[in-house]
Amino acid sequence: MDKKEKFRAVLGFVLCQTDETMEYNTRIIGNKFDNVDFRFNRISMDSKLDKKTYKRMEKNIAKGSSMFNPNTIDILSFVCTSCCFYLGIENVNKKLLQGRNNKDNNFPIDNRLKSVTNTAEALLKAIKKMGLKNIALLTPYINELNEIELNWFEREGINVLNYGIMELNYDRDISKVKKEYIIKALKKLDDDNIEGFVISCTSLRTLQWIDELEKKFNKTIITSNQAHLWYVLRLSGIKERKKGLGKLFKKY
Repeated sequence: MDKKEKFRAVLGFVLCQTDETMEYNTRIIGNKFDNVDFRFNRISMDSKLDKKTYKRMEKNIAKGSSMFNPNTIDILSFVCTSCCFYLGIENVNKKLLQGRNNKDNNFPIDNRLKSVTNTAEALLKAIKKMGLKNIALLTPYINELNEIELNWFEREGINVLNYGIMELNYDRDISKVKKEYIIKALKKLDDDNIEGFVISCTSLRTLQWIDELEKKFNKTIITSNQAHLWYVLRLSGIKERKKGLGKLFKKY
């Protein structure tokens, strides 16, 4: 990028301490969208993924948000699907704004910020944008977290006809799940009533497999990181469609 040329968008991500996937996925996206800058802050958390960990982590979201220079970020987001569903989409966005507007961070605050969001909100937006009503859901979560997500989908009018869980407690294990396992799991969930698959969790490394999976099953695939990155780009005003990232990026 020329030194005089400004970024088209600067996207700020608040990540969990244990996340091993989102930064890698932004590099994939960055190769397809020129002049977009991705910036990250991490917040401390216990390694085990459950309600207690997420509740303790809640106060850290604002802290992570406050560590950005507020005058350089166009879209500010928090990355973790199950945590956002558990804490609540509006609550998480409120925490992001609290941190960004913190007067103790010694930055004068301008009007550059366009929006705040989070993975759960982006996932729901993507599902609805693709017009999916009847889905199969695959998650790596333990059951107490999976039930929360199922309840959100029900309230949003999304019918989860089949679902599978891996019952993994740690991001380090989730990030190691292989493509072959995902394919086998989706085969078990597939039937003629399913319009598409939703693969939930930002630690799953599925972004680079979406095109292959959609061709194999002849159905829409939406994943957490795909939806999150699609939504923050669209919120920033970047609208071009791209191949190689699934039907979501290709159509919308």
